Amino acid sequence: MEVIKKFKIGIFVSIIIVVGIYHLYVDDELNPEAKKWIEYYSKPANLEGNVFIGLISLSPSSAISTAQAKELYKAKLGEIRKGSLDYLHQLKYPNVSGLSDIYGTNEAYFCEFNKESCLSETAKNRAVLETIINKLTNVTEHYRALSKLTNFEPLNSIATEPDWDSLIPIQRLAFLEVYFHILDNDLELAALQLSQLISLDRKFLRAATEGVFHVVPIVNFELYYQPLLIKLKEQNFVDWEVFSDVLNPLSFEDISMNRMWLIMFSQGTRALQFKYIAERAEGIGHSLHGFQAQIKYKENMTLNSMFEYQKLQLIPDNAKKENLISLVDIADRNANAHSEKLRNEIKNMFWFTIKNYRNIIGSFLKVTALPKFLNLYEEKFKLDLRLLLLNIIINEDKEAIASIINSEKYKNPYTGESPKLLASQVCYQLSEGDICIELVRN
Repeated sequence: MEVIKKFKIGIFVSIIIVVGIYHLYVDDELNPEAKKWIEYYSKPANLEGNVFIGLISLSPSSAISTAQAKELYKAKLGEIRKGSLDYLHQLKYPNVSGLSDIYGTNEAYFCEFNKESCLSETAKNRAVLETIINKLTNVTEHYRALSKLTNFEPLNSIATEPDWDSLIPIQRLAFLEVYFHILDNDLELAALQLSQLISLDRKFLRAATEGVFHVVPIVNFELYYQPLLIKLKEQNFVDWEVFSDVLNPLSFEDISMNRMWLIMFSQGTRALQFKYIAERAEGIGHSLHGFQAQIKYKENMTLNSMFEYQKLQLIPDNAKKENLISLVDIADRNANAHSEKLRNEIKNMFWFTIKNYRNIIGSFLKVTALPKFLNLYEEKFKLDLRLLLLNIIINEDKEAIASIINSEKYKNPYTGESPKLLASQVCYQLSEGDICIELVRN
């Protein structure tokens, strides 16, 4: 009997050990929703008529053809190793030689158009500025032509990165061209080029998945587009139909950053695949192959937890504007609270390890790799209101503004309040600050 009893105890202990090892070894199922988004956004981008391929092909002498830009991109995709690519080896775009000079010796000539005296100073410096513009006319012309494209499928964010330091100078040169056309009273050409630039920024705002393409349009509207549109109004420009599509209020797609977050998650999953994590660990002297690796790192558990964080940053599709302020506030608070909780947990590595015993490495990666919630929503709300104000200034006579600002079409879509008409401005209020535009003096 004693032998049988010991045998049963041995069997029971063995079962517990096997179950325990299995529990430690086996990974979870991948969240079906996460799987759907990974599959959807991991498809290779369509490169035909792709605006980002167009940005890669920008060059002063048109030396890089669209076909060559595609090949550059494909070659860079081939360089990805272990799910990642060193930052220094990413394909930066646009990559135009000579642009650094704009922020070098000639930086003083490039002011922001909304600043006092900037436009008058720019007019005085026209001769100097035009020598720079003339060297890069092909680039600005090619850049404006991208506004005709409709394919904004994102390139692989591991292999490529938009270059802010090249994009901004190209845009500034294009803004200068518009302003000089206004000074020459070639208002139709100025309006056409300005509408192309605004159209491209609006498309970036709606479809792009890199933060830079959300920030730049917001900045450009305040610093450049608004002053140039007001200048056209002051010059008695009348054919405003050219702007009919580009000055509409923002849609939900323009405002939402959901797509950026989902693509950021989906494209980043490649670097978190089990085989790449194990290979990296081996490369730095930590053996993580086979059984031991599976004990310490669970790919699906890691992806599921990261997806849960990304979901916190999403706002409901097609939410109404009157609800957006509260919805964004909820997303902001939840995402920040989640990040803060994880950061506090990792301060005590002993308890962090105990709590995450099934996926120690994945849990550590989750804490260190989580992106901070990029809340540009308030700035987008301000841009939306700025567009409404521009429509008031452009489309309405100065004398009629007082009677139309209370109409339904011009009410603040986020608060329901009408704009305020001050002595020389018309303004919307949002949160703590006002968004105002000076009344045009004809």
